[in-house]
Amino acid sequence: EFAAINVGGTEAVVAGCRRHGVGRLVLISSPAVVFTGGDHRLTTEAAPYPRRFSSAYAASKAAAERVVRAAHDLPSVILRPKAVFGPGDRALLPRVVAAARAGRLVQIGDGRNLVDVTYVENVAHAAALALRSAAALGKTYHITNGEHVPLWELIRTVLRRLTLPERLRAVPLPAMLAAAALMEARAALTGREPLLTRYSVAVLGR
Repeated sequence: EFAAINVGGTEAVVAGCRRHGVGRLVLISSPAVVFTGGDHRLTTEAAPYPRRFSSAYAASKAAAERVVRAAHDLPSVILRPKAVFGPGDRALLPRVVAAARAGRLVQIGDGRNLVDVTYVENVAHAAALALRSAAALGKTYHITNGEHVPLWELIRTVLRRLTLPERLRAVPLPAMLAAAALMEARAALTGREPLLTRYSVAVLGR
């Protein structure tokens, strides 16, 4: 499904751009394409794709980037926004809040990991600039708020503002990765989305 949407969908968009004479394509990708599952600090756009992608999602987004780069006749820019939040968010904070309300949210790791997040209006601003800037053509950009924030401190701030319990049990990262691997195995048998994946655990714990 990731490949059908992210790769097949991108191929369809590229074909549509050619058919209708579109002057520039801006692909919204993800820094997941260079994530190895370990800690990353000050990672630039020059970072190579890993030998093994951290998830099927990451592999599909990298394949989509290759589709766009291979379309030499179509001017393009690739943007990789990190952890988008704000109005309309259905994936990031709502899932964390839902887990907290269900009493299932635990802190993964020691809670000191720093992350970059991106407000949705900053992503929109970056996309608008990518559409206009001549200097951006053919380039790839990581998009963030330019701040390294303690992830679990941020999550606790959200919980506090929503008057939800902010005291979370800390679970070691290796234990959570093992639990997520079991959830993925069960999901492969049942066809139901797992509560956690090793990718999501690494994102929350690295």
